[in-house]
Amino acid sequence: LGPQWSRAFLALKVWLSLAAHGTDAYARRIAHDVELARYLDERVRAHPDLEPMCPVTLSIACFRYAPAGVDDATLDALNERLMIEIRRHGRTFPSNAVLNGRYCLRACFVNHRTEADVVDDLVDAAVSLGSGLLASRS
Repeated sequence: LGPQWSRAFLALKVWLSLAAHGTDAYARRIAHDVELARYLDERVRAHPDLEPMCPVTLSIACFRYAPAGVDDATLDALNERLMIEIRRHGRTFPSNAVLNGRYCLRACFVNHRTEADVVDDLVDAAVSLGSGLLASRS
């Protein structure tokens, strides 16, 4: 429809990155991100006040702060507030999801700088900030 040079070369950044680093580097990074999601899932399953929300198959892990004896409606509101507080905490930035009608925190690992210590910070923040939010509701 027109000369090739009249359009933006949208794939240039991807092409240059693949040319510079190769597909093996991308494969290693993706595998590392999947392992971080699995590590988060392990940490969540090991803590009595955290609940995994779905199986981890990619670089995404969903969980929520869910101490025993708290109803689902309260947990939904609590986790929504918790996501905001974790972001204010400033080290990790989870997003949210609603799975089976329940609000949860969603961690998607895509940043090449993310390592296990960031996952540890997320778990620690979820537990400490979550317990503080729950105590302030009483």
